[in-house]
Amino acid sequence: MPVYKDKLKKDQSTAWYFKTSINGRSFLRRGFKSKKEAIQAEAIFISKNIDIKNKAKNLTYCELLNEYKNYLKNALKSTIYCSNVKKIDSFYKTLFPNISINRLLYKDVLKAREIIDKKQTSSVDKNRNIRFLIRFFHYVKIYHYIDFSEIEKMQPFRDDSIHRIKPKAKMVQFDEFKKIYAACNSDFYRLAFLTFYLFGLRLGELLGLTVEAFNFDDHIFEIFQEANFKTGSGGFIITTPKTNDSKRLYLMPETYEQIVIQHIKNYKLTSKDFIFFRARGKNIFRNEPRPEETFRRQANNYCRHIAPDFHFHMLRHSAVTYLHDKGVPLADISRFVGHGSINITEDVYLEKSQAKQKQIVSILEDTIKQLENSIKISIKK
Repeated sequence: MPVYKDKLKKDQSTAWYFKTSINGRSFLRRGFKSKKEAIQAEAIFISKNIDIKNKAKNLTYCELLNEYKNYLKNALKSTIYCSNVKKIDSFYKTLFPNISINRLLYKDVLKAREIIDKKQTSSVDKNRNIRFLIRFFHYVKIYHYIDFSEIEKMQPFRDDSIHRIKPKAKMVQFDEFKKIYAACNSDFYRLAFLTFYLFGLRLGELLGLTVEAFNFDDHIFEIFQEANFKTGSGGFIITTPKTNDSKRLYLMPETYEQIVIQHIKNYKLTSKDFIFFRARGKNIFRNEPRPEETFRRQANNYCRHIAPDFHFHMLRHSAVTYLHDKGVPLADISRFVGHGSINITEDVYLEKSQAKQKQIVSILEDTIKQLENSIKISIKK
């Protein structure tokens, strides 16, 4: 391929560049001082990338999947990465024969789809597996110049089954929460429940709270990190919140602030210590968050008799609904709980409280009575 000189470039000392094509992909590299240098750079570039392509031809499906795992480690958030890695080793490696990619055929695609179809999962999960494979082979195409286009022919799954609506509580009514709060005989977990219900935090955000997140001079606390226990190794890591919108400040009610201050004094916590720290027997590890599973198990002991289907995310839904029932605008609630869009708050988190449902039923009941009365009047006439 020829080399060129950019005559419009102000700095003519590095105006030379080359264009080339490898396996149908075009490449452009700029910044060369002379025509000779651009020609030499092009030759080296082509040679290097052809070597990569030839090497990739000998790599097997599983070897490339292992390489893709390393790529995902840098590309994905740790929680998502860990779930992907587990599935790569336990499931995705079984879908295709462990041979070089350029030897795979369309019949292998059909076989892989058949294996996916046999899994007792929903069509949504099955299609998620297909999308993963498409992304993987796209990675192979981009980084190794091997185009296995047959993967694009893998048909998605349709869901023609009839689904019944299964009523499942997404929120805790305020009267129920009062019972949970009163039944909790641990100041530690009572503070956790209160923080969940007042501010609608995610569990990782709550467990990631440290003393330094609280500014008692300005009466605020900050969500700037979360504790993540989905590491695949049994430990934890501290990460940024779920999204940029999840980073937020909360103005503390006076009574809540006093409860937090007393909690810090009682457990002699310093600035880097976690508010909800790890404990084993009489041993306290203030510089570690309480493990998620331990936290769930112990907290559920206070809830199971009052709300049998309780899980912590219900309190996030409850906070949204409670504030909405109290007249707080939906846009303000969305920012308050760290949603990137008001649609998420409205479509996913906002539930009809019992009071609102009773109000609707009352209107419908009044409508029915008016209709029934109209029949009686008509008969009399």
